Amino acid sequence: MNRAEIQMRALHFLYTRYEAFGPQPHMISREELHEAVIRTGVTEPDLRRAFRELEEDGLAEGHPRPGAGMHPEDGLVWISPAGRRRIEALPANLVFSEQIREQVRIERAGQQRLVQDSTPARTTPQSTQPDPLGMLHPQVARVARPLFLDGHFRQAVFDAWLELNKAVQEKSGRLDLDGVPLMELAFSPKNPLLKFEGHPDEQFGYIRIFSGGVLAIRNPRAHAREDNLEEHRQETLELLAMISALFRVLDRALKVT
Repeated sequence: MNRAEIQMRALHFLYTRYEAFGPQPHMISREELHEAVIRTGVTEPDLRRAFRELEEDGLAEGHPRPGAGMHPEDGLVWISPAGRRRIEALPANLVFSEQIREQVRIERAGQQRLVQDSTPARTTPQSTQPDPLGMLHPQVARVARPLFLDGHFRQAVFDAWLELNKAVQEKSGRLDLDGVPLMELAFSPKNPLLKFEGHPDEQFGYIRIFSGGVLAIRNPRAHAREDNLEEHRQETLELLAMISALFRVLDRALKVT
């Protein structure tokens, strides 16, 4: 792994912390640094070095340093606006491999099982409220459910869109493309890789919807509502429903041979 890739993985880790905690400074504990090592596949010394280099390049602010009431290995480091722009300008599948993203999903599922196993059984009747993600496409529900239930709403939308992007890559056979270029080629009205049976307008419509989703839905800045948790939760459900609908559209698209 070269220096540039290490820096990019460290920057993406800081971006996910921005997703969870917002732009304000947030302490990185020893446990969180250990999580970063697992998630990025970068050793701790290399990760700390990358944080310092990102700060020097203006992509991060602060760096791991001890402070009052902090363990010597704890510190402050967070992504800068320039760092966020750098991540958001890149095709998402170039930052983390699918293997690493799947590993993170497995870890999150394991943490949820641990909490469930350690929680005493309740004697009161269980809530009859339906699962809010129960009606979504199975691939959306699988990816988004643990994040949504943990309150990581923006990341739930982001990961669900990455899953849709991956599904389009696999069905079209164009694993080398990502984002808008992938959608425009896959659903091209003239020479589509994925075609819809029916009126030609349907092909024109879906190329615009899939391409527009890359710009509007995948970008987490477009759906931040930290000031109103319930509004943020509702908007997340609606965006996940939109991605779910696009998954079902993709399921019925025909591969052109």
